[in-house]
Amino acid sequence: MAQLLDYEDRRVERMTKILVVEDEPNLRKLLEVIIGKEGYQVMTVNDGQAALGQLEAFGPDLIISDVMMPNLDGLELCRKVRAMPDYQSIPFVLLTAKDEPTDKYQGFREGADDYVVKPFDPVELLFRIEAHLRRPRPNVKDNAEIITVGQLELDRRNYQAKVGDRLIQLTKSEFAMLHLLMSHADHVVSTEAILVEALGYPPQAGSSEIIRTHIRNIRQKIESDPAAPTIIQTIARHGYTIKST
Repeated sequence: MAQLLDYEDRRVERMTKILVVEDEPNLRKLLEVIIGKEGYQVMTVNDGQAALGQLEAFGPDLIISDVMMPNLDGLELCRKVRAMPDYQSIPFVLLTAKDEPTDKYQGFREGADDYVVKPFDPVELLFRIEAHLRRPRPNVKDNAEIITVGQLELDRRNYQAKVGDRLIQLTKSEFAMLHLLMSHADHVVSTEAILVEALGYPPQAGSSEIIRTHIRNIRQKIESDPAAPTIIQTIARHGYTIKST
């Protein structure tokens, strides 16, 4: 990557495709320039409906979308993308001026992987793009890629989890976090470790709020009572754990 990002192990391939959805023309152009200069292939559209029309033809590796747009807003776009089998695991980053915790939670609940608040720092945005693109995809050719911890089963081939007979579809971020917690069952995994090891952030570059909102969203999917979780336990001031019994 160019001068802005210089941390080691740059594993993102050149000409990765990024779809930018933004209705404000000047910001749309700015995003195209910022992201394009880093070696990505960028397509820009002005609303969610136009983005849906370009998914198959462009085949993006990541989507960045404004929230408040005419015709089809960013939340509805994210919901529709997550309902498409071919795009259920694509990284989806919301870009918006709405920064209240309830707004962020709604974005994650609709399936977004990240939430960047305007006005944004271009370097931070590029860090987040790279973090999402660097996450490994599950090996679909491996028929033994299933982890079981207690009542929770994680299929590493297709971003799915099962609790008993209940099948749960995960976003890429949710999958990465559950995979890390289940791989370290009965141990406490710190927020910093989740940010770095599961979500790909450089050390001390992420926010604990990102983890809290993702954990809340995962609990909504896997816990029978999210208000009294029995699968993912919070260890105050330390992190999170999944017990094997």
